Amino acid sequence: MSNASGVIARRELKAEELAAKERLEEKGNEALDNDDYKLALECFHKITILDGADPNGWNMLGVCFSNLEFAKEAWRSYMLALAADPENLDALWYASEFLSGMEDFELARLMLSRYMELESDEERLEEAREELDEVNRQLGDRRSGTKTINTTDDELDEMEMQLDEDGEDEEELPEGFAVDEDDEADYSMDFSVADDDFEDEAEESFEDDDNTGMSDEEEETFVASVTLQLTGVALSCRNCGTALPADAPYCFSCKSICFYED
Repeated sequence: MSNASGVIARRELKAEELAAKERLEEKGNEALDNDDYKLALECFHKITILDGADPNGWNMLGVCFSNLEFAKEAWRSYMLALAADPENLDALWYASEFLSGMEDFELARLMLSRYMELESDEERLEEAREELDEVNRQLGDRRSGTKTINTTDDELDEMEMQLDEDGEDEEELPEGFAVDEDDEADYSMDFSVADDDFEDEAEESFEDDDNTGMSDEEEETFVASVTLQLTGVALSCRNCGTALPADAPYCFSCKSICFYED
């Protein structure tokens, strides 16, 4: 990934910037602990503006984007973390987990393999080996046309009991009972921190409907190495209209978050 946007340039932070970064990290980590990914994203977004050379900020931003189901933006964040430090263990681990969740097992295997080359902690290496075994198993199943289903003994017992019950007396759903699969949760962004100029613009950006940039068909056949690769198509800020590189994570003018176009 090229550093076209220039956001990971290294520079020495001033004392007040270091203090602000420390406060944002504390607040962002606390928000993550509380599963408040909207607030956490705002904090780590500000950190990446303050210190784009720190891969941890990009890693945490990727975690937030991923949990908020902004796949392309999450992938961009992990790639920026690796651009800042190609041997960052957290970046390799988070990226591999993200890719496995998106079922891009080929690229996940590459990330895990590189992680294992660099990791020295035996406990973490063992965890990585288990993850790599699972990725290889998924790849083998995909090539053979089968699918692995991980089911515990308790779940198997419960399924067996349910089958026995269904065979004895089939129970119908109560009249009028139905599940509307088209219902979607109301989702909007409500930032609670009001200490930066770009906060309102970021909130408006998050209120757009589908920002993943993927069609239903693409989501079913998600391959990050294809779907999420950066293109040469330039972006423009939705807030102020500033022309931006394709990989820009935020507007260089108003500092609002940049999303990929649908």
